[in-house]
Amino acid sequence: MGQVYGVMGEACAELAALPRWSRAGIRAWLDEAAADWREMASVRRVANAAAPAALRSLGEGRTQYVEAHERYVAMPAGPPERWRGVDPAEARQRALMAVLQTESFLAAWIAVEWPLGTADPLRLPADSLCHLLAPAVENNSAGAA
Repeated sequence: MGQVYGVMGEACAELAALPRWSRAGIRAWLDEAAADWREMASVRRVANAAAPAALRSLGEGRTQYVEAHERYVAMPAGPPERWRGVDPAEARQRALMAVLQTESFLAAWIAVEWPLGTADPLRLPADSLCHLLAPAVENNSAGAA
């Protein structure tokens, strides 16, 4: 499970490291995250199949999941200057929703091989991420003026 958690952690760190959040930057980040997930797809499939047997208890699995996701959320929610004028609890919830949405979508599309009939499967997730992260994207845009 460490490799699986690692790829999402790296993706969150890369998103947080972007100097400015813009629509183009978020889309480029999502393209890279999808490429990383493709490289880990077979590991993810094995981890998904083995996870129930590998966890000694539901509580242990929950703890591992929550701890990993706390780290993921802290990265994009962290810089207060990025979220200027936004309640920290809202920034954290927006970051959580962005992480969960990205992780769920990439898991379904790439690891589970969910068939999508769209020409650009990442367009809608990118739009949704821009919406979730809009206050920080807007703050960056306002800061550039």
